[in-house]
Amino acid sequence: MYSLSGGERQRLGIARALLRQPELLVADEITTGLDADARQQILITLQELSPHTTVFHATHDPMAIQAADTILRIKNGMLLGERLVPQ
Repeated sequence: MYSLSGGERQRLGIARALLRQPELLVADEITTGLDADARQQILITLQELSPHTTVFHATHDPMAIQAADTILRIKNGMLLGERLVPQ
């Protein structure tokens, strides 16, 4: 019997979510535990979804934050600020 690694399970879950072509995708630390190449591919895929899918991605990953077009800073349930990122 073959078991999947944590990263493989994570990528499989992401692929399953994307196959449904959702209008809204909510992700919490979607790139955590992935190697640099896999993380980059996920971020590219999320950016390509943007015309069709709104992605709400909660993260501490600086690379993922750079890929965002809007950044919301939230602390203890309070919105601290919003910044639009020029594309």
